Amino acid sequence: MVFAKALTAGYVPLSATVLNQRIEAAYLDNRDARGLLMTGFTYGGHPLACAAGLAVLDIVEQENLPANAAHQGEYLLDQLLPFESRFRSVGNVRGKGLMLALDLVEDKASKRSLAPDNGLAFRIAEAARDAGAVVRPVGPKLVLAPPLTIDKAGCDTLVMALQMAFEKEDR
Repeated sequence: MVFAKALTAGYVPLSATVLNQRIEAAYLDNRDARGLLMTGFTYGGHPLACAAGLAVLDIVEQENLPANAAHQGEYLLDQLLPFESRFRSVGNVRGKGLMLALDLVEDKASKRSLAPDNGLAFRIAEAARDAGAVVRPVGPKLVLAPPLTIDKAGCDTLVMALQMAFEKEDR
């Protein structure tokens, strides 16, 4: 698995690769040049990036951000689920932790997605931004990925902004 951005909270470029033991053994046991794992680039192991990464990991642990993401994500999902019955274009609200999506549909019964060029997701995202929250339109979906540090008040702001946006655009 390769991951990056969040390692330093976006302050300094840093990425990492995680291998399972079976893949690691394949590299370690290989005795010819075909199995070389070529690493060691110009900025590999850069001290500033590594220090930033370690500081972020300390904060994640000390502030128990995974638990906050689970708790706030559950709250946010509970607040958004009523959108399925309240707004005609919301076919499904789903999520895990603080990664959530609202699927926008043409027809609730068949769950047929809105046409990609419909533009509703972009209009709702713009109206939500005007109401104080940032959501990302992705085709016929709205994607929510608030910061791991969000609290109940922040979740409420996000829900209210989406509610106002749907009331304005989902007629």
